[in-house]
Amino acid sequence: MKKTITFLMDYLGSGGAERVTSILVNYFCNNDYIVNIVVCNRNRNDYVVDKRVNVIFLPEVKSNFKLVRAYKRYIFLKQCLMSLKSDVIISLCNAWAELRLISTRQTKKSKLIMSERNDPYSHPESLIMKKIRDFNYRFATIMVFQTQGAREYFPMSIQKKGIVIPNPIKEDLPEPYKGERKKVIVNYCRLHKQKNLTMLIDAFNIFSKEYKEYNLEIYGRGELKESLKEHAISLGLKEKVLIKDFEKDIHNKIKDSAMFVSSSDYEGISNSMLEALAIGLPTICTDCPAGGARMVINSFENGILVPVGDTKALYEAMKYMHENPKESEKMSKNATEIRNKLATDVICKQWAKLI
Repeated sequence: MKKTITFLMDYLGSGGAERVTSILVNYFCNNDYIVNIVVCNRNRNDYVVDKRVNVIFLPEVKSNFKLVRAYKRYIFLKQCLMSLKSDVIISLCNAWAELRLISTRQTKKSKLIMSERNDPYSHPESLIMKKIRDFNYRFATIMVFQTQGAREYFPMSIQKKGIVIPNPIKEDLPEPYKGERKKVIVNYCRLHKQKNLTMLIDAFNIFSKEYKEYNLEIYGRGELKESLKEHAISLGLKEKVLIKDFEKDIHNKIKDSAMFVSSSDYEGISNSMLEALAIGLPTICTDCPAGGARMVINSFENGILVPVGDTKALYEAMKYMHENPKESEKMSKNATEIRNKLATDVICKQWAKLI
C-alpha cells in the first residue's frame, strides 16, 4: 500500500523552503508515494511540481480581527489534514507553526516531521515567536536541521530526535560556464533585511570606484525593493546597480557572471549560494551564524568567506576575485564538486529514510 505524505507550506513562491519542497515532492512522486501540498497562502508558483502532486490551497480568510483569522485558518487546516489521512506530515516553514501543531495533533496516526530552515538564534526576531517555535518542536516526531550549529541551539530533548540534512542541489542546473565572464556581480534572494543587501551595495560602491566596468545585479522580490533602488541612487549608482525581478531561468541568466556575492546577516544554508557554487560561479559569502556557509566553503579553496556585517572585507574579497583570475578560476572549478556531495538523489534518500 502506498504511503501518503503531506507537505505544509506558507506559499509556493520563490523562497528557499519552497525550492527544497519542490525537489522533495518530485522525488517522492517518482518513488511511488502519494504526495499532497497544503498551501496556507495563495501566491505565485515559481517552482515546477509533478502533475501527480495534489496541491490544495486553503480558503482565503477575511476578517478585521487577528484572532478570528487565526481561528478560521485553524479550522480549515484541521479539516483538510483530517480528510487527507496522511502517514507523514512534513513542515518546512515556521509561520503559523502553532496552528499547524494544533491541527496535526488532531491526526495522531501521522508522523510529524518539522524542519528548522533558518538560523534559530536570529529568526524569528520576536522572543514570543521563538518561545512558540521551541514549544512546538517538542511535539515533532523527528526534527530536521540544516546545520549542526542550528541543532545545538535547542535543548537536548529536541536535539535527540534531530538529524542534520543539508539542502539538495537541483538537478537541472546549467553546466559550469567556460569562457570570458561578464563584468557583472550577482545576487538573487528575497529582498529582506536579513540579506543585508544595503551592505552589498555599499561594498560595490567602493569596488566600482576602482573597477568602473562592473555592474551589480540583484534578482528577487520583497518589501525592500524600492528602498534598495533609492539607496543605489543616493550613491550615484542608478545605472550600475540593477534590482530585477526573480526569474525562473535565473541560473542561465547569471552563469557567465564574474562572481556571486551573498551578504546575509544570518542564514540556515543559502540555496542561492549552493546553486552558485554548483554552476561554478566564483562565490563570496558572509560567514553566517549556524554555520551553513562554513559547511560548504573552504575559504580560498572553493570560495571566500567574510565576516558578517563587514563592508570592507566584502569589498576586499570582490577585489581579490577580480585581481586574481587564476585563483578565481581555481575556486570556480573546485566549487562544482558540491554537485555530487549534495545531489538530489543523495539528499532525498536521507529524507526517505525518515518516512
